[in-house]
Amino acid sequence: MKLFGFLRAVIVPACIYQSIAIAGATATGRDVVEYFTQYGPTGGIYGFIVVVAGLAVLVGLAYEFARLYQAYDYQSFAKHLIGPFWPCFEFIVIVMLLLVLSVVAAAAGAMMHDSFGLPPVSGLLLMLVAISVLAFFGREVLAKVMVFWTGILYLIFITYFVLALSAYEGNFTTTLFTREVKGGWDYSALKFILYNSLLAPMMIYATRGIRTRAQAYCAGVLSVILAILPSFLFHLSFLGKYPEIISQALPVHWMLSTFNMNWLVIAYLVVVLGTFIETGSGMVQMMNERIDNWSLKARGRKISPWLHSAIGIGILLCCAVLAQYGVIALIAKGYGTIGWAFLILYIIPLVTYGLYRILQNRQIEVGK
Repeated sequence: MKLFGFLRAVIVPACIYQSIAIAGATATGRDVVEYFTQYGPTGGIYGFIVVVAGLAVLVGLAYEFARLYQAYDYQSFAKHLIGPFWPCFEFIVIVMLLLVLSVVAAAAGAMMHDSFGLPPVSGLLLMLVAISVLAFFGREVLAKVMVFWTGILYLIFITYFVLALSAYEGNFTTTLFTREVKGGWDYSALKFILYNSLLAPMMIYATRGIRTRAQAYCAGVLSVILAILPSFLFHLSFLGKYPEIISQALPVHWMLSTFNMNWLVIAYLVVVLGTFIETGSGMVQMMNERIDNWSLKARGRKISPWLHSAIGIGILLCCAVLAQYGVIALIAKGYGTIGWAFLILYIIPLVTYGLYRILQNRQIEVGK
């Protein structure tokens, strides 16, 4: 029973946070280049140190705040945190959902086309089917799938990393020891923290198993480690092809093409497509939890599983239109811009009022 409790309290939230965080941009390596690698080998490492420290604090506080107030959908969370300003928070969440899923849809289509010569719409159709099925079965099944897929994902990512270092060991060592640091790495790390910090309330539905403050903080730290470690390994692997890697739209896929290992390209494609589906499903579940909460208050019951699926399909189709703008433009222009809204509506209230409320209730072991 203790092992099961630990799994629900710490492992499940960490895996779901990781599944949403490693979306199209991270899985393709594009946001690693955008926010870390372009600032130099050492500048990127400095950025990762700041990101892990900052996000671990913010995610841990969010999990604990949700536990204290039993706020397990983003609307309830926002109402407790910022009161009457919660509609502004909801607007930002919806923008973030559309942006992330647009990136995922664009990346899925690009990978299907580049790898198999299939039309980009095939990636979208695959995601529509998978996300609608997972939305139908709901939170419990989704959590089990995400925990399982996290293990598969790490197996492939580590295999890629080892092969990359083996193939470009000389370039990697030479580049790393140049200690190159380009200006702006700290500002870039701050922007990365801003838009990733909002992922916690977006997947707060997965923290229902947390019963103690220690579990909340452990889950927060593990969530950040699982989410950031693949990006850090990508950054290190990119040093073997630095600075050419910076101009690539799909850096990891481009690196794999230099290995001449078709089996690894296929395995990577399968894992990344699965990750895209996880990200989409996690965010659709967020919206379904929000609608279920409204339905329970208004009608005394949740909406049907079939409507859960229909909502997922509708959201993804809307995002497919935005995906036409391209992966790089969506990441470079979209994430950084809305990050400042997160700062005002979420981060500042969380580290002030939220922290105050947490310290006031330090004796509580189970939220009320």
